[in-house]
Amino acid sequence: MAYTLDFWKAATERAIKTAAQTAAAVIGIYITGITGDAPAGVHNVEWTSVASAALLATILSLLTSLGSGAKTGSPSIGDLESLPGHAYIKIHPVIDQAAVVEQLQQAQQEAGER
Repeated sequence: MAYTLDFWKAATERAIKTAAQTAAAVIGIYITGITGDAPAGVHNVEWTSVASAALLATILSLLTSLGSGAKTGSPSIGDLESLPGHAYIKIHPVIDQAAVVEQLQQAQQEAGER
């Protein structure tokens, strides 16, 4: 797997979003006073805790993207993200629509007979 510039852009964007979400969650915990360590309020936020949690979340996000990239070529674990400039071909089973409609009509008739 070649980690392309597009891969790193997507992984970095995901890591930044994760850091922001984590920081917001930790700040929210301090503001609401859930920690119980100090009265609720912005002035009681322990900024080193916010920074530490955000940094750890960023590192974990990047490691997850690296692990996913080794398997799928995309920073998305499920390979649900297609990167610009890359063509992904997904194989889907062919569905016989007429057969599905027939089965649905038959099921409706059987349900109506009960």
